[in-house]
Amino acid sequence: MLFRRKTNKSYTKIILFIALAFFVFFIFSFEKPVQRLVIKTLENIENEYENKIKEIESLKEELKTNRKLRNKEKDFFNLKEEAEFQESKIIKLEDDEEEVIFYTGIEIEKDEIQIKKKEYMIQRTEFDLAKLEQEKEKPGKTVVETEEENALIDKKKREIEKLAKELNKQKRNLQIKKEINEDEGKIDLIYSWAGITKDLHKRNRYNYELQFSLRAVAKYLPWLNKIYILINSDTTYPYWLKPQDELDKIVILDRCQFFENEEDCPTYNSFAVYSIVHRIPGLSNKFILIDDDFFFNQPVKEDYFFSKNDLPICYEPRKLQRTYRAHDELLPVAKEKGYPRWKYARYTHRPKPHRRDFILKFEEQYPTFLEFVQSHKVRHKHLVEDLSVIYLEFYYTNSMMKKLPKKQSKFYQTLFRHKDDIGPEFENNYETLTTQDLIVFNVNDDWSPDNEIYQKQRKVLWNFFNKMYPEVPDFEIPNPDHEANT
Repeated sequence: MLFRRKTNKSYTKIILFIALAFFVFFIFSFEKPVQRLVIKTLENIENEYENKIKEIESLKEELKTNRKLRNKEKDFFNLKEEAEFQESKIIKLEDDEEEVIFYTGIEIEKDEIQIKKKEYMIQRTEFDLAKLEQEKEKPGKTVVETEEENALIDKKKREIEKLAKELNKQKRNLQIKKEINEDEGKIDLIYSWAGITKDLHKRNRYNYELQFSLRAVAKYLPWLNKIYILINSDTTYPYWLKPQDELDKIVILDRCQFFENEEDCPTYNSFAVYSIVHRIPGLSNKFILIDDDFFFNQPVKEDYFFSKNDLPICYEPRKLQRTYRAHDELLPVAKEKGYPRWKYARYTHRPKPHRRDFILKFEEQYPTFLEFVQSHKVRHKHLVEDLSVIYLEFYYTNSMMKKLPKKQSKFYQTLFRHKDDIGPEFENNYETLTTQDLIVFNVNDDWSPDNEIYQKQRKVLWNFFNKMYPEVPDFEIPNPDHEANT
């Protein structure tokens, strides 16, 4: 029994020793994971602390930004006050008319900043080009390397050419805006004139139209400011008109100087000329676009063309016509470029009032369309690109036009198709124009291609025009030799 008790105690000690050994082993085995856990916890606390510090710094920066924003708000408030002051000058329109376009000092300043940016871009590109050309001169280049450098140089040159073109356009439009801001409210008139040709198969044959159209203008629109006649560089000066330095109102201008690309002018497309009329230096903001075969028949006041709020007046109801028709080969290009889809039909063959600032707005919306029309040196078929009525549709869409009933237009159209003997026709025209209340009329050129018949027709026209406008204005040369010059 004694031995058994001792044995039990020994077993107990052994078991306790083994348990202690396992406990020690357990502690030492998990010491490193526990340490790592503690370290990880401390790192998380430290990271959280750093994040809090960053958050505090961010809040400090936000406070600084808010102070800057408050300063910007003050600057903006000052600019807003200036803008409101400028806008207070804008004429208040009638309830059915929207505000006219006006160029504030802020808008002018924005344009000037854009011009400076463009000038910097050109200088930077020129610097890059110079570096490329300098690099090209280094010896030891392979053929492939030389070709790559030449390609880069050509690319930089094209970039400079494009930037320079954009810069010239920005400068030109900025100058127009400045001129508009200084406008005195006068009204100018613009002719597009093809000159004199004896070619019987051309529709721009000279039949004394410009001479007598100017007589009508001088007689019935004496309030006009300037009369511009836009001609090609190679057009002969009108033989019956006094020299330019002796003229007061009439200004002859080479229209080719206003085209985007030199190769597009001389042009025989009056619609292309309509795309550049607003670029005439010093042109009044309000102007009338007229062809040489339009003639006034009685005194006309300014309010026939512009409302009391200076909006162009249209006397015909709106009828939409597609600019480019379904079968037109230019339609895919027009769709891709987003060119104007519609024009204000029913208002051709008569004088049309326009505004420089409205055409500038049109150009901003369709920045490449005017250049596209200029590229067509002769009229595209179906008169699709008649900008004088495409502009009108733009005015209508943007509430920039005053619409009046058709009955007030008092317009007379002579026959589009003439007989060989036009004597009776023009006797009737004279009777109609002198007995009825008609303001303006159009004589369309559809004369005979047979020279003998055509010369008889021209004689009838000469007598008709002289009968309508017998007074010789002071801008004409007395008794010019018509036969020798036409």
